[in-house]
Amino acid sequence: MDDKKAKLKIKLPPGAEFEAEGSEDFILKEKEAFLKIVNGETWQNGAQQPLKTKEEDHSQIWQLIVAIDKDIPYIIKKNAALKPYEAALILMAGQRALKAVEEISAINLSKGLKLSGLKTDRIDRELASLIKENKISAFGYKRSRSYKINAKGIQDAYLKALEIMRS
Repeated sequence: MDDKKAKLKIKLPPGAEFEAEGSEDFILKEKEAFLKIVNGETWQNGAQQPLKTKEEDHSQIWQLIVAIDKDIPYIIKKNAALKPYEAALILMAGQRALKAVEEISAINLSKGLKLSGLKTDRIDRELASLIKENKISAFGYKRSRSYKINAKGIQDAYLKALEIMRS
């Protein structure tokens, strides 16, 4: 294949989406990786390994990316390009997978972002776009606000976690 610029977009019924633009070789490699993720496979230290169950999947990925200290999740594998809203998705998905806790308070999420090395003045503003895209849900007001990650958000967090692992 040559280096012509190509574009591919895939939408699967459960809500998973894939979009890539670049050379045909690049798109084919990324599409193959995406389909393997959707079919329940992951990478660990660059080596592809099939997963046996969803529980193992969660523990393999999230234990390498997220740690929890006193109910505050934080990212242990740093990535300079990680944006605060992406990190928030990863923290919520990691907490859900590791501790089976559905909701996280805004205060604990903010503390987790700080422990992860990310600064944000207003977490509610960072997460507003995620709420509009139905990736997370918000409950409560002001200091009693909490967030819950939705299926769409879990998928985005999982893909971002895999990207971090591969870097």
